[in-house]
Amino acid sequence: MTTLKDFADIATSIGVILGVFLALYGIDAWRREAMWKRRSELCEEVLALCYEVKEIISYMRSSGGFGGEGETRQPDEGEPDDVRHKKNLAWIPIERHNKHLEKLSRLWALSYRFRAQFSIEATKPIEDLRDIVNSVKSAAHVLSVFWTTFNWEVMTPEQYQKNRVLQDHYEAILWEGLKTGDQVNGVAPPDEIQTKVDDAVKRIERTCREVLHAQHTLFGILNIKLKSIRGDICS
Repeated sequence: MTTLKDFADIATSIGVILGVFLALYGIDAWRREAMWKRRSELCEEVLALCYEVKEIISYMRSSGGFGGEGETRQPDEGEPDDVRHKKNLAWIPIERHNKHLEKLSRLWALSYRFRAQFSIEATKPIEDLRDIVNSVKSAAHVLSVFWTTFNWEVMTPEQYQKNRVLQDHYEAILWEGLKTGDQVNGVAPPDEIQTKVDDAVKRIERTCREVLHAQHTLFGILNIKLKSIRGDICS
């Protein structure tokens, strides 16, 4: 025959089991919340930096300039004035890059943490932005040679055409809004570099916003219940 003491012992055992379960759940919830907080803080910083890098790339490629830009380049000894001017012009995007090197380096450094928290594929947009920055710098170095060493007058028509195509290609990388290619239905082709930048930022946005807009632990549970209650009332 079950006595009151037996019921009390059973209730105590159930209480202990429930207590252990709730303690474990609380620890797991705290762990998941801490992990989400780390990921969300990383996403917030990475996304903000990507927006800034987008502006930096646009600034690097802007054809507008100010007096004295490009003069941080160290000229060669005995360099003629016309050569110095052309090389300084090609140096402007690199000079602008160097002004924002700290922010660029910060994003490149965070890409390793981002890869560890998410995946190699999720980090690809950051790598794409770095490749774009490097391509602009490379185009500046190439054009520095094109603009100062080529003698277009002595080239054969084939050589002229080949080098002209190459120069147009690198200038389209270097300068924003300078497009190459034939028009389609009277519309000029898009700026390929800007298109790549926009695409990279959109992809990193998708990854980061999934984390920043996520709902977690108790808030998430309560929010689901409140939505359910509102739905029942409305129906």
